[in-house]
Amino acid sequence: MDEITKQITKRAVTKLQRQQFTPKQIAEQKLKAFSIGAMGKKATSKTEEERRKKKEEEEAIKSVYKEFNDHFDNKPGTKINKTWVKAGTFDAGSRKESNEGKGQLYKPTSKLAELAESFSSKQKAVEEAAKKAEIAAARPEKPGKKKAMDKKKSNLEIFKEELKAIQEERDERNKYKAMIKAGGAPIPGKSLLDIPPGGAIGDMLADVGGDPTTTNLYLGNLSPRLSEAALTEMFGKFGPLASVKIMYPRTEDEKNRGKHCGFVAYMSRRDGERALAALAGRSIDGFEMRMGWGKPVPIPLHPVYVPPALLKYTMPPTPSGLPFNCQPEQKDKEKWGLGATGGSNPRPTAVPAESKERKKFDRMMCRSTVKVVIPTDRTQLCLINRMVEFVIREGPIFEATIMNRELNNPQFKFLFENQSPEHVYYRWRLFSILQGETKEKWSTTTFRMFRAGALWRPPLPNIYTSGMPLELLDSEGASMDPKDEVESNNSRGPQEVAPKSAGPPPPGKRALTDSQRDALEETLRSLLPDRNAVAEAMVWCIEHADSGEEIVECMAESLSILEVGLSAGTSGPCCIQTAGG
Repeated sequence: MDEITKQITKRAVTKLQRQQFTPKQIAEQKLKAFSIGAMGKKATSKTEEERRKKKEEEEAIKSVYKEFNDHFDNKPGTKINKTWVKAGTFDAGSRKESNEGKGQLYKPTSKLAELAESFSSKQKAVEEAAKKAEIAAARPEKPGKKKAMDKKKSNLEIFKEELKAIQEERDERNKYKAMIKAGGAPIPGKSLLDIPPGGAIGDMLADVGGDPTTTNLYLGNLSPRLSEAALTEMFGKFGPLASVKIMYPRTEDEKNRGKHCGFVAYMSRRDGERALAALAGRSIDGFEMRMGWGKPVPIPLHPVYVPPALLKYTMPPTPSGLPFNCQPEQKDKEKWGLGATGGSNPRPTAVPAESKERKKFDRMMCRSTVKVVIPTDRTQLCLINRMVEFVIREGPIFEATIMNRELNNPQFKFLFENQSPEHVYYRWRLFSILQGETKEKWSTTTFRMFRAGALWRPPLPNIYTSGMPLELLDSEGASMDPKDEVESNNSRGPQEVAPKSAGPPPPGKRALTDSQRDALEETLRSLLPDRNAVAEAMVWCIEHADSGEEIVECMAESLSILEVGLSAGTSGPCCIQTAGG
């Protein structure tokens, strides 16, 4: 019974203890054992604790040693790392020392460092604000937010604005035309019709946003009855054309408009500018043509249309029968050449045997001109250029060898016919290369290849892309028709045929008469190193100063003759050699 009673009593006590349990009855050490992260951790041993302390000490020693080295190398780890121990303050006025704050640490501060830190902080703030603004701008708007939209204009308002703009442009164009008619100063380089309908003056003075090298002209508001052939004839007067195209309507809307547009491309920009200045705003079949620069187009090697005046300019002259097919002046054509109209000379192309006639022939040759024309046959042109290369490299013996071997070859016919255009080009090209010029660039000024010979006129390089020669243009900038020029010359009197005869020649440019030329040559032949003779010759030259250019030329050529002795002080006539030898 006692054991049973003890067990029951024990169970009752245990039950009572369970009912009266609280967390405060558990020891604090046990509660700490159940905290997060404390479970499973072992207590550090003595050796581990010593290792940790030793590691901390080594790191502290390293940092102190580094700070020590930086101090002596003037490389502080921080901007201000110098620290002093305050020893006291000395007042210079009272000459007393104060021990206030003695023994305390003193760390100086820098105003520049503070300003730099504030500036860097401000700059960072600005950069952060800019980044936030960019992010906010890139962020899409919230759905459902309505945008502030402008009020949409009605079709009637848009139509009224268009009518108002057209009326302002028309008023400006009429005002400019009235100003020109009233005697106002025009815009340099522009004509009266330079302001097309639909464009202001400022738009025509510069090609805004366009290519300054384009040669393609845009034509608007063209008459439906205008054809490409008529367009070519109209614009071809100002220079060779690269292309002509009319954009015919394709859709019903374009057909209902009743007007076309097109493009005309020139080989040269200068020709296009002259055409734009002369034809802009011209009325054709009741349609006022609008013009402007278009997008550039490829330029072909050969134009699709060449003006007759330029075509005649690039063609070889008519045969004259004279050496190198030289063309005599207008006053000499009656007596010399195949086209001689007078019957005074039975042999107009032969060199006279008499000395007096020979002098006249030499003077005619001095005044004549040899026109050089580039051959149009590409095969023949390549052969001539190749021949020039070998002759320059091998010498004149090569030319003589080819002439002996290719005597019957028609391809080398230019070597024997010195009056043919191919031979003239061959001689000029050979002379030009020997003077140091290249195949692409050469001088276009006239020159004398032979002493007392004819003047040689080189061809123009890139004649189609360099623009129309000025001597072929009329007052409006268009090329002159050769037929009209001939008819106008025939309709005028003999005093009006040559433009130079309209007025007196400039000083020094007058030509000597035959008697004056004979007197000058005789004076030069009989000139002696005597004071009176030289004075008489000088007086004669001063009296004929109007012909000073020809006198100087004659004296210079006579002095260059080597056959006449210098000791005698004489010199022969100036024209004793011809271009043909």
